[in-house]
Amino acid sequence: MDVWFSKVLTTYWMFRGRRYYRHKSYSDALKYFERIINGGATSSVTLAHAGFCLAKLKRYDEAIDVYQRALQGNVEHGQVHAELAEVYSDTGRYQEAYDSLHRAFRAKPKLQQSSFYVHNLGNICLKLERWEEARDSYSKALERKSDEELWIGLGISLKNLNRSDDALDAFQKSTEIAPNKGKTWHWLGWMYAQLNRDCDSIVPLQRAIQLEPKNASAHREQGDCYFKLRNFREAAACYQHYVELKADEPVGYYNLAMAHCELREFALAVKPLLKALEIGPKFGEVYADLGSVYGELKEFGKAVEAYQNATRLEPDCVRYYCGLSAAYLSLEKQKEASEAAREALRLDSGSADGYLLLGCALHEPGAFQKAIDAYNESLKLNPTQFEALANLGAAYHELGQAEEAKNALLRAEALNSADPKLHHLLGKVYLELGQKREALAEYEKLKSVDSSLAASLAEVLKT
Repeated sequence: MDVWFSKVLTTYWMFRGRRYYRHKSYSDALKYFERIINGGATSSVTLAHAGFCLAKLKRYDEAIDVYQRALQGNVEHGQVHAELAEVYSDTGRYQEAYDSLHRAFRAKPKLQQSSFYVHNLGNICLKLERWEEARDSYSKALERKSDEELWIGLGISLKNLNRSDDALDAFQKSTEIAPNKGKTWHWLGWMYAQLNRDCDSIVPLQRAIQLEPKNASAHREQGDCYFKLRNFREAAACYQHYVELKADEPVGYYNLAMAHCELREFALAVKPLLKALEIGPKFGEVYADLGSVYGELKEFGKAVEAYQNATRLEPDCVRYYCGLSAAYLSLEKQKEASEAAREALRLDSGSADGYLLLGCALHEPGAFQKAIDAYNESLKLNPTQFEALANLGAAYHELGQAEEAKNALLRAEALNSADPKLHHLLGKVYLELGQKREALAEYEKLKSVDSSLAASLAEVLKT
């Protein structure tokens, strides 16, 4: 009688549990399955049902334990292997998910006819970068069901197999099947961007954003496209939307700052750079860019501090020491500027900027010849460096070597004829060489671009 009653009660609990499960009341369903298990009836079927509920409730560790217990009772239970694979996938254990799903297919070959499980295999293969198997899985699933998710998965796998045109076709197909889903347009826009077709990428990304305004990635990718197209105003607007949606992502703030820099809105670049450093890992490049921005704003003390932070984080980066040297020069700290430039040259003896900055640091009475040597080293490495040529001419002038000064300044003028200080110095050099007609020509050039320097040269001409 007790055994008979127990069987009836077990049957009743199983009925109730399945009913709650069908109605998606997973907590209530689990209670009935656990009653059966606690009563000693540990069949693989009961354990499997309990596992289904635990997985739906995202109690993944418990679900894995129960599924494994179910498989001890029936190692060839294909459905349990399939469900276990899904839990492994949801918890990022993709190799175990892959192995479990293949066990499911071997134990229950009929599962391979299900687009759902073949789709799952495709997704797992993407995570494992098994591109060919992913492609084959999605293609097989598409034979039974045309679904936008399958076309997207197929597109991703084809892209990674270097079949970009076929991938683009797959993403386009997903938009035809689901034109009102932002995800499909997002992937199409992403694919155009991967092909460097940034103009073509803009429209589908805009469509994705219209359908899903809170799709942060679409805003950022659209910003990237505008940035590459040099439409920095639109890029900044996109990045602003991105940081509003993803306030804890430093890359958005950094990109926003770079867009403002391209627009020469340096004051607007400071805050996002500081925010990127506040919330994200500290990178030397971000500090160096902050130093550059402070330099543009003529806040040279802050620029020095930023570059020092950059060099501490990445002590082998030549560019950071060059930036630090330039900041010290702006503060007229020649010794510190020289030390930073020499450190840059220690790291890279072929740095034209390093020699230029060293020359600038040495460009003072008593060291002009050393400055000239540094400028010449810089020009050996980069013969078209305007600043090195102009400074070289100025250093020769300080040493009274007018002919050498003229030659250097004329080479500089060929690179940039619009610099008024160059014409002013060249006019003075011509006078020292007794070439007054050429000096007057430099005065005429100055009159229309810098009246103050023109007046100064005129005074020299009078004497």
